[in-house]
Amino acid sequence: MSDIWSGIGVGISASEGEWLYRVGSEVRGPVPFRTLLDKLMRGDVDIATVVAREGGDFHPIVRVA
Repeated sequence: MSDIWSGIGVGISASEGEWLYRVGSEVRGPVPFRTLLDKLMRGDVDIATVVAREGGDFHPIVRVA
């Protein structure tokens, strides 16, 4: 059985730009993707939290990571 956290953030560099994320109906950010990963690890957001690059479409963070 693989660790549910394995592969999260692999291959994502600081050059990936700024990201927005939605908590309830509130859009927050922009923040670096690394900040989103830190929030995910701390439990501030979960795998269903939707994120988007600035100007992009929102998708669950699990699809991005």
